Amino acid sequence: MNRRHFLAGLTTIGLSSCARLSSHTKPLHLTLLSGAIPSRFLQEFQRREGVRLLPQLGNNYTEITNMIREGKTEAALCSVGDSWLPLLYNSLQPIDPQVIPNLQLIPPPWRAVGVIDNKHYGIPYRWGTTVIIYNSRQLQKWHIPPIQSWQDLWHPGLQRRISLPDNDREVIGLCLKRRGFSYNQMPLVDIEQLQADLHSLDGQTLTYTSNYYVQALVQEDTWVAVGWSNDVHTIVKRYPYLRVVHPQEGTALWFDCWAVLQPHPLIAKWINYSLQPHQSHLLTVFTDGIGITDTDRFLPPAYLAKCEPILPLSPSATTAYQKLWRQLRDKPRHHLM
Repeated sequence: MNRRHFLAGLTTIGLSSCARLSSHTKPLHLTLLSGAIPSRFLQEFQRREGVRLLPQLGNNYTEITNMIREGKTEAALCSVGDSWLPLLYNSLQPIDPQVIPNLQLIPPPWRAVGVIDNKHYGIPYRWGTTVIIYNSRQLQKWHIPPIQSWQDLWHPGLQRRISLPDNDREVIGLCLKRRGFSYNQMPLVDIEQLQADLHSLDGQTLTYTSNYYVQALVQEDTWVAVGWSNDVHTIVKRYPYLRVVHPQEGTALWFDCWAVLQPHPLIAKWINYSLQPHQSHLLTVFTDGIGITDTDRFLPPAYLAKCEPILPLSPSATTAYQKLWRQLRDKPRHHLM
């Protein structure tokens, strides 16, 4: 997920108020995803706690992950996508849920997000969905019905007109969801059918990309893409012929999480602050994601009940998923630059 919006006003946060901060308060270093936290969110916490915030921005989670792995951040706390947490496992410290009472404000099915080996390595604060985006102009021209479900990706008129994420859990997961199973299915069921579904979907697919699918749609190299709600938040306003669909079978949910790199006395206060409904709603209003306590105002509860986080798998299940993915991907493929 590439979210490249700059935090407007961040570099001028509270310059006048900084003079009033206690000289004994240790600054809180944060590594943030660019565009994920509005400046007023930071300003209010600084005012309340009398602490200087020193944010470092990453344009995407690949960049943030590299900062952490290469020791290029002084942050005590960082923003990490839920799917990236296992990759940073050895760099993170578990968070005691007892000091995060506002964890109870997160919808119960989502409280398992960020849990690895029964410990909280991430606390979700923002969310969104996996969606289908399609070019209504081209589908109408070629008499292809509007897309409503995962099943519609197999329409014969879409051969080599689709882009899929370069992500094993998303692609295998949508095939499972199409058949009424979970994205987190363990163990995998009916392997032969799943292999057949993946093979036939591969025949529909022009490219696997997690970064350039919007460009491919706009240039009409593809007519359909599977991507993420935050990436298409503004693009559909510029290109009204692009339509966004939540597949009727349900979809995957993505989460931005707080993760701890080193101790700081204000970490628990910051996480609790970010989970307060008012602050959470600021994320909805001023960013391309949805605050963690804003739920059924965006998707009907009945539909949201069919959606699910992509959770870490057991080692044996991970091996099974990766084997299927290698079989699918170890073949020549067109790449978008």
